[in-house]
Amino acid sequence: MKHISISHIAIDDNRDMPRRQREREAVSRLLATINPDYRLAHRHDGSPFIEDHPEITLSITHSTTTAAVAITTLPDTLLGIDLESPRAALASTYDRWSNPADVIPSTDSPMPRCPDASKSQSNEAPNLHQLLKLWTAKEAAYKARAPHHPDRQIFLPDIAVDLVSSTATLPDGTTLALSFRALPPDQILAIATIKK
Repeated sequence: MKHISISHIAIDDNRDMPRRQREREAVSRLLATINPDYRLAHRHDGSPFIEDHPEITLSITHSTTTAAVAITTLPDTLLGIDLESPRAALASTYDRWSNPADVIPSTDSPMPRCPDASKSQSNEAPNLHQLLKLWTAKEAAYKARAPHHPDRQIFLPDIAVDLVSSTATLPDGTTLALSFRALPPDQILAIATIKK
């Protein structure tokens, strides 16, 4: 992932401004710090790109407190990122977004177990940290692949994530490399990438 630049910034907590507007403003500020000439635009499917810079591949994500941008100029690279904070809904909805081929390792992580979630490879219920990594990996893989196949819709349960080998496999057999970064407070940033 040495050819990918990842930057993040705090989202203004001004409650007088709608949440979506605060998120857009944070992304604009972040892009301006990277390059003042960058102008964000969106494709018909909603995926972002930088106007007048077709050589740049871009992915954007945000949580309630943080916005992040990943950029690469490496030709023909698929790139997606996702940033999330732990939330109990990951366990209660796990059966709707998981894939039977998902691989979740056992861990000594201090986060509490989620009894509502399916069993991991160790026959223990995945903990919230594992579910957070699994969710962000699926979202990052979705973002990496979806703009390049607008005619083929992909859903999160279609993506198989192996947290042991740090890969995500898409329905067409494409395998993406995954990496993760921790951001305060207790957020996980997932990065999915592959060179076409």
